[in-house]
Amino acid sequence: MLWGMFKKIVVADRLAVLVDIVYASPEAHGGAQLILATVFFAVQIYCDFSGYTDIAIGCARTLGFDLMTNFRRPYLAWCPTEFWRRWHISLSTWFRDYVYIPLGGSQCGAVRAGMALMVTFLLSGLWHGASRTFIAWGAIHGAMVLVERLIRRLPAVADSPVDDSRTARLIAASVSIPSVIAAWIFFRAASLGDAAYIVGHLFSGLTLDGISCTLGPNFLLTSVALIAVVIGFDVWEESVVRGVDRSLWHALPTPVRWCGYWTVATCTLLLGQLDAARQFIYFRF
Repeated sequence: MLWGMFKKIVVADRLAVLVDIVYASPEAHGGAQLILATVFFAVQIYCDFSGYTDIAIGCARTLGFDLMTNFRRPYLAWCPTEFWRRWHISLSTWFRDYVYIPLGGSQCGAVRAGMALMVTFLLSGLWHGASRTFIAWGAIHGAMVLVERLIRRLPAVADSPVDDSRTARLIAASVSIPSVIAAWIFFRAASLGDAAYIVGHLFSGLTLDGISCTLGPNFLLTSVALIAVVIGFDVWEESVVRGVDRSLWHALPTPVRWCGYWTVATCTLLLGQLDAARQFIYFRF
């Protein structure tokens, strides 16, 4: 519960300050600011939603219930398919079991499987809201997974699967993760027009002067440091924990864990955005 509160109150709510300013009027900001806000939103929605589920899982455990894992370090995925095996697992598995498989995605030919895949992702976008931005977001993810499947069918790739090559996985991740982050533009933008403007101006006016003057350099440095803490913890846990459902904390001695609890609690009180109550993003859906 503490780690979830840290991710929500300290990280997500701090990043939301910049994201809200830039996405409220994207035409007033340059490419560097648009890129920074998009990256910040990718981390914001991860910390906001995974923090929300961590708090829920912790609350449930105090009552004797074990809820399913909903996130498994998604930004460490190396391909779009792997990302969706790690992100919002409860929803993605529901769509797999009740939409994709009934449409014949797992037992029919490549064409029907591709159609079932696109329908599934379009519906997952529509599930978030009756907006063209959400539908576009779902279509982009469906296209990414479809392209991945087509690449896997190429003889050169099929004969030497990238799953067994660390170098190939790093190359794939260098393409897929930026694509996932870019797709968040359509999820966050107020309209398709705003999303198109942001995509078209990502590499124009590469200066952070406006943001630095508005929020100050300390805001940016602190935000980057907090992002490094969250991603660093994910990297550490990914490298240490062999079982994906087991928390790293369970393997640590009790005194070490309690030092961690007090540290997280103190940082949450000192660095948390306690004066600006922000609703969890996924409370909208």
